[in-house]
Amino acid sequence: MQWRNPELRLDADTIYDLLVVRGLDDWLQPADFFDVVRYAHPQAEEEYRSAAVALAGRLLHEGHAVAGDLSHGEHRPWAGTVDEQRARMSALWSDQEVDPRFAFIWFELTDSGRTWAEAALERVPELD
Repeated sequence: MQWRNPELRLDADTIYDLLVVRGLDDWLQPADFFDVVRYAHPQAEEEYRSAAVALAGRLLHEGHAVAGDLSHGEHRPWAGTVDEQRARMSALWSDQEVDPRFAFIWFELTDSGRTWAEAALERVPELD
C-alpha cells in the first residue's frame, strides 16, 4: 500500500478532530481514517495501519460513533461490545493481504459525536 505524507504534521487530537468533523457530512469509511492519519507522518505500512486502527478504536471508545455495515442504504450497527467491534475492525484493517481502505466498515456519529464534531469545527486547521 502506498501513501504520501503531507508537509503539515498534526498532533493526535487534531487528527481526531479532522476525522470526526468529516462525519458531519456522511458516514465515515476506511478511506477517511487512512487519509487523516497521514498527518501523523507514518513511515512504514504497519505504522500506517496501526495509526488508523488506533484512531477508530478511540472513536468507538469515546462513544462518538458506532461501527457497522450498510444494508439497503441504512447503517446497521455491529452487535457486540466496543472491544469486540474494535477487534473485528482491527483484524480487517491489519490483514496484509487486504488493502484496508477497501475493507469497508461504516461509522455513524452518535449524538455525542455530532456535538464533538460541531465544537471541533472551531479547532481544526484549514487544509488544502
